Amino acid sequence: MTKQFDCGMSNLAKKLKKFEGHSGDITKVIFSPDGKSIASCSWDRTVILWDVQSGKAARKFPPYLDRVNEVLFSPDGQQILSSADKTIEFWDVNSGKKVKELKGHSDCVMKVLFSSDGCFLVSCASDKTIRTWNLTSKTQIRKFTGHTSEVYDVKYLPDEQTIVSCANDFTIRLWDVKLGLEIQKLEGHSDSVSSLDISSTGNTIVSASQDGTIRLWTRCK
Repeated sequence: MTKQFDCGMSNLAKKLKKFEGHSGDITKVIFSPDGKSIASCSWDRTVILWDVQSGKAARKFPPYLDRVNEVLFSPDGQQILSSADKTIEFWDVNSGKKVKELKGHSDCVMKVLFSSDGCFLVSCASDKTIRTWNLTSKTQIRKFTGHTSEVYDVKYLPDEQTIVSCANDFTIRLWDVKLGLEIQKLEGHSDSVSSLDISSTGNTIVSASQDGTIRLWTRCK
């Protein structure tokens, strides 16, 4: 079940629509670039495309064999990316057909992110690696190794020349995109680092951990 809210003239949100169709925990929900559609994924092994205006399911994609961890729109909104296992799959929004599949990870893919131009992709997984992909050739560009446990999140710095990742090994790591080398390892958390983000300037990293803390890190130039 997914709900939509409308603030109207008030500062408080109120329910506008309720989207029903999943039968299990919903793990992620995201708007399309034009704001007219919503995509959601669930532990019920499905991905659903919703029409915002009607509140109804516009399309249900073929079910996976396991719970779906990631769903994402392509920058042009014409494709939906999803992952529930070792693969990353791309679906045409209009036809519902699978248009490409990326294979390379040896364990569950946790997070995926497009480059700003939509030509490249970065992914992280439970296999302890980060990988970059060329979407035109549908091939892996580079594998980044160094984390000693599952990698939970990955982001590009604004210039997209550096990747930042966090993992179950309590660390945050910075990587050179072109060389595939680790630039820096940030240590301080006392438990798994589950999420991170980058400031718009690229100078500050924020991380969240299962140790109960959120930490800010300043990049040294």
